[in-house]
Amino acid sequence: MQPKYESFSLIRFSIIKVKIMPTITGKVSQIIGPVIDVEFNTQDAELPKIYDSLEIKRTDGSLLVLEVQQHVGEDIVRTISMDATDGLQRGQEVVATGTNAYWRRNLWKIV
Repeated sequence: MQPKYESFSLIRFSIIKVKIMPTITGKVSQIIGPVIDVEFNTQDAELPKIYDSLEIKRTDGSLLVLEVQQHVGEDIVRTISMDATDGLQRGQEVVATGTNAYWRRNLWKIV
């Protein structure tokens, strides 16, 4: 599947092209403190890249952001959590955003 591109302006006279990726979902397979392993089905899409951000929607509605650190193998990526992992469970759905975690954390500084 070919990614689509969307253009928008953040600052006067500067245009940023952002690649819009199809939604890739996975499931939490292991939790060890702030380290979370996420398993993806790569028959439909590829694994998220290193430093990409992933999101988990918690039961209270808040989002937990993860950053991919390593491709472990067998369709599993190892991530580091940007917040506490209390209350997470194996099998919870994880969504790959297709963007760099650093970019997502610092986007508010640009606007």
